[in-house]
Amino acid sequence: MNTYIGCSIIIKDNDNKLLIAQRSKSKKKFSLLWETVGGALEDNETPEECIRREVREEINCSIQDLKLFKVYIINQDNRYVLIVYTGKINEQIQYNLEIEQIQWIDKSEIQKFNFCCNESEKLLDYYKYN
Repeated sequence: MNTYIGCSIIIKDNDNKLLIAQRSKSKKKFSLLWETVGGALEDNETPEECIRREVREEINCSIQDLKLFKVYIINQDNRYVLIVYTGKINEQIQYNLEIEQIQWIDKSEIQKFNFCCNESEKLLDYYKYN
């Protein structure tokens, strides 16, 4: 049985707001739900390489101050592991067609959004430990 490994990043600004992205309505899974930037680990790629690639592909930025935040076991039966990083960007965001829109939010706004999977848990964990 294969293990799916995903990588995502909690991108923070100078006011400690976090970047979230709404999945495009053209996405087959979880369309129009909110999430952080990320994606699947490709063959022969490290998790750090994966998240840097995903950030470049999805929002056309480079990550600064990249740090491992936490590893989540999303579903033990389906063997889904999510490696979460934190970091900052210093460039203007130009998101691709996978994203409908982006928002910068703080802790008080998390419950206002319809997130996919464990995204709200991940953001609340960030505020809990930072």
